[in-house]
Amino acid sequence: MIGRPRGLAAAQLYLSVYTVEAHPSRAYARPGIGSRARLPWAVAARGSSALPSGRRSKFPGFRDSRPRAANLLWGADGNRKWGLKGDGETGRLKASPLLRMIWLTSLPMAVLIIGGLAAALLFAAGARLALRALIPAAQRDSAYTVAAPLMTALGGLFALTMAFTVATEAGWLASAEGIVSNEAADASRLAWAAISPGVSPEPIQSALLGYLRATRAHEWQGSNAADGTDPATSHALARLENVVRAEAARPGLGVSTSSELLASLDALTTDRRDRLAAASRELPVFYVAVLVVAAAALIINATVLTLRSGWRAGLPVGGLVAVIGLSVALLFALGTPWRSSITVSGQPIDVVVLDLHTGYFQR
Repeated sequence: MIGRPRGLAAAQLYLSVYTVEAHPSRAYARPGIGSRARLPWAVAARGSSALPSGRRSKFPGFRDSRPRAANLLWGADGNRKWGLKGDGETGRLKASPLLRMIWLTSLPMAVLIIGGLAAALLFAAGARLALRALIPAAQRDSAYTVAAPLMTALGGLFALTMAFTVATEAGWLASAEGIVSNEAADASRLAWAAISPGVSPEPIQSALLGYLRATRAHEWQGSNAADGTDPATSHALARLENVVRAEAARPGLGVSTSSELLASLDALTTDRRDRLAAASRELPVFYVAVLVVAAAALIINATVLTLRSGWRAGLPVGGLVAVIGLSVALLFALGTPWRSSITVSGQPIDVVVLDLHTGYFQR
């Protein structure tokens, strides 16, 4: 971010311009640096201009700017650990494809349903063939005696775990919809603040309309929904920041009006950061693996109960297997809002865009 305009740096870091201006000033004050122009000489005088990644600075007032959580993912030698890799453009740490569930949760709903049903039924058919080959006919009665009491325990465990997981994911989806509603409300608040006495509403509302349109077009689905690296949206947000803050700093504008403009703008950028954080959430791989193992154990145990009978008597087990496959498909569909089959509705944002376009926000 060194050398970039403050508005552009604030947009790419998901911060307000005020934050970008305030934090460097406090950081320069710690080692006794009066301004940014004196920083190179101060660093040279202390004997070092760069710090190793993930290490604490030897000099007071200088710290590694990487978040503490990221330091835990890098070795002392700066090498990447545990299957994580860095993004050269943004500096973020991204999990390798083997450790991410996004490739699965982003599949279309029809693919998830058909795939879940097919996988569960094929696994049940393969398990039955394997069990008939492994368990002799003389021992199938004994296997039935062992498997029958386990159905209640395995079925209850899978049902409780899946119900808790689906309820949790549905709660995350409702929370994401609440974030979008708050973002739309704060955008409307900024549009109304722009028509306050002494404020020129056209530049602010035009910049706000451009930012909301860029958000819906480029930052609502796919990888951009979580990364927040779309250039069009970043530039639109930087333009909005510059226009609003320039208007708030205009001489003769009342303190209350200026404060309302800045507060509504900061609330809008905070909502964007919350949305990006919610969109970056993924299903834990280990948790999904435990659910899949529990489903497989339940299917195998149910298949053991059909060994003494024919295929027709196993139809109820086929219904149980279908329910298991559909439950897993539903879990994957709910897993990642903005990047899965069930996405967050952008209607609240679209309503504000329509109001701005039709001139609803007027004095």
